[in-house]
Amino acid sequence: RMFSGTPFIANRLTGLFAPLIFLPVWLLPPITGLAVLYFIHYLLGAWFMYLFLKCIGLSRPAAIFGAIAYILQGTYLPVHGFIVAGKGYMPMCFYYLERTCSRRDAVGIVGAILSFNFLTITSYPQMSVFVLYIASGWVLFTRGIGIGKAMKRGIGLIVLLVIAFLIGAMQHLTMLEFFSMSRRFEGDFAANLVAPTFLERHYNLWGLLTIMFPRLWGDYISNPDSPLPMIVLRAYNHAYIGILAAFGFLFFGIVWKNKYAKFFAIVALIGLVSYAWQGFYDFLVMVLPGFRISRIRAGFPTFTAMIIVASFVFDYILLNLRCDEKLQRRIKQAFAIFMSAILGMSILTVISFFAKNAYTFNDTIRFAWILWGIAIATAASSLFFFHLTRNLPLKWVIVSIIALQLIDLVPYHEHFKPMIPKGRTCFSTPCIEFLAEKTREEGPFRIFRDRYDVLPPNTPMLFDIDEIGGYDSFLSSDYARLFYSIDPRMTEDPLTLFLPYEYNGFAHPLWSFLGVRYLVLIRNDRSLPPPWTLVFDRDQFIYENPEWMPRWYLVPKILPVENLDDAYAATGVIRPEREAVVVDIDIAQIPLSLLDSGFSDHETDTIGALICESYKANELVLSVDASRDCFLVFADTYFPGWKAWIDDEEVRIYRANAVVKGIVMPEGKHTVRFLYDPPLYKLGWWLCLAGWILMVALMRPIQLLFGMPRKRL
Repeated sequence: RMFSGTPFIANRLTGLFAPLIFLPVWLLPPITGLAVLYFIHYLLGAWFMYLFLKCIGLSRPAAIFGAIAYILQGTYLPVHGFIVAGKGYMPMCFYYLERTCSRRDAVGIVGAILSFNFLTITSYPQMSVFVLYIASGWVLFTRGIGIGKAMKRGIGLIVLLVIAFLIGAMQHLTMLEFFSMSRRFEGDFAANLVAPTFLERHYNLWGLLTIMFPRLWGDYISNPDSPLPMIVLRAYNHAYIGILAAFGFLFFGIVWKNKYAKFFAIVALIGLVSYAWQGFYDFLVMVLPGFRISRIRAGFPTFTAMIIVASFVFDYILLNLRCDEKLQRRIKQAFAIFMSAILGMSILTVISFFAKNAYTFNDTIRFAWILWGIAIATAASSLFFFHLTRNLPLKWVIVSIIALQLIDLVPYHEHFKPMIPKGRTCFSTPCIEFLAEKTREEGPFRIFRDRYDVLPPNTPMLFDIDEIGGYDSFLSSDYARLFYSIDPRMTEDPLTLFLPYEYNGFAHPLWSFLGVRYLVLIRNDRSLPPPWTLVFDRDQFIYENPEWMPRWYLVPKILPVENLDDAYAATGVIRPEREAVVVDIDIAQIPLSLLDSGFSDHETDTIGALICESYKANELVLSVDASRDCFLVFADTYFPGWKAWIDDEEVRIYRANAVVKGIVMPEGKHTVRFLYDPPLYKLGWWLCLAGWILMVALMRPIQLLFGMPRKRL
């Protein structure tokens, strides 16, 4: 229900395969559970990076250094839950793969299969591709197996990949069904499927920090669309890259003979070069199948490889520098300050993302002072904590850190509502409350936010507020073509919706028949024509369209067209409350009254009554009392997989008004049911179950293919 027409194949279901989701979300209020879920994955990534570095022979301090550096990467901060979850499972893949190769035990192979599946299911495809490339290259580079063993293990690898695909088949097949339509993201369908709606707003660092320290942030976290955040973020990332690059170049002079570090150093250097040479990615896209990595996401291999290299260097320094006890203590303190400063920069990045109206130089200076204040305070508190815990075993230090995090959550636990906290929304809290209350009271309607006014991705989806612009204002080609046919200025490119400030077409019936009731602006500098009226002016400005049409309604007349091109043209000129454009309908099979309704344009007689019995993401049940033959418009996105019944008799669903759907409605009282029932989704469930069964059944044969001795099983 978060977006009209959204099928139930959302990430909130596919993501349930991630094993850590159930418990915190079930036991805790939504916002707390998601923050704890993020924190779990945060620790998960650090712990398995520590285990991996220990497994390949680094000392304990160097492994701890690598784990801390890994979770403080810049790419860990401003990202969706997909990336956070993926970066939690990446070190797990590395660790269990190394364990499989070195110990050859059942734990290693089971862990490798599960970790690669969790990575595939919870994260972006780019991350899965990167892990597969770097893991396979690393094994071949460091172990140099023969042709016979390689072929034998290759068969085992193919079996593992088949199992991995089967376990992830539900998500793979539903994505295939979506992208087979040659579409891009569009709010009415793709937002739940493509965007991590269940996790995205709080399954990250700033979501956790905003919950832990809401009073610290104060009013500075109410508007994220200032120019300052990206500047601070880029500065942080470049500083981090510079520090790790220095470690990497230092590495060449001291530990080049180490076979593991040698491979990761090569990957790190390739990543550094590719940051400056975008053409390198074009080359990779051409020569490596499945390699689709944008410039920002290219930070994954670069950061990860450089962190591992830096851990080797740190290990070398610890093992080879001869220094007295006092100097060692100073080195530890310097390291604590260094890591605390990085943490302070991370916190500043979080704050600046929610900086209130940071458009002026004075605002920038003010936040610079905040930066240094937090960095110094964090460094000082870290040193204090270091001195308190320096004689404790590592496990007790970790326990105390986790306890402090949980204690911070306790005072605010009772104040949590099933909504995001202030600052995690491009709308003000009063604005969200206003829209959410209208949704609860008056049923589904849509809103529109001007892309120039509100930049971040959809916050309304978390409050069951439907937005016509979709996720981040990406549209399917159908919607984009409709908007373009009405006014070319409404589309910056063929797939994106935005409104230039000179646009004055808000009186067009398009907004009404798509059910757009509210227009939300940050600046009240547009001249909106009637019937739009200002109904809210606290922080944001909300205009209401009193002529908005409901999600389902009856019309007495249809206009048949042969193809979509004609539908786009006709939809822009009809009166949607009296007529619907219907594509590819056989006029011989419908009542003639639908072609000539007998209603004049000014006639106001009702055609019938509609009562909603049930409205879910994948189902709609209506009680209809039609006074004559008519056409029922269900203004959710037209998409394959929907079925409709009138009194338990299946009827055909037509594409109506170019982008929505509808059915021919006979006179009288009837029960109408729409159901989204995609066959590929059900097939995916069965394949997923088969994959888990195969994983258990083929465990022993796979182990034999990899040459694992029986005595270790």
